[in-house]
Amino acid sequence: MIPLGNLYCELGDDDAAEQAYRAGADSRDPHSHHNLAVLLADRDDPVGAEMHFRLAIQGGDTLAAT
Repeated sequence: MIPLGNLYCELGDDDAAEQAYRAGADSRDPHSHHNLAVLLADRDDPVGAEMHFRLAIQGGDTLAAT
């Protein structure tokens, strides 16, 4: 789901990107959690971003831990 979410981001469709990242996060993909966290942070949702950064870190996403 990450490539699809990234494509939507490049096309400027943040709502569709969020849906794609959430679908990946729902399947417990830590990298989807990370991308969703970045998107939520950009959309001024610090609470949602923090939650997904934590889930990404717990899942082993080393980039989220930095």
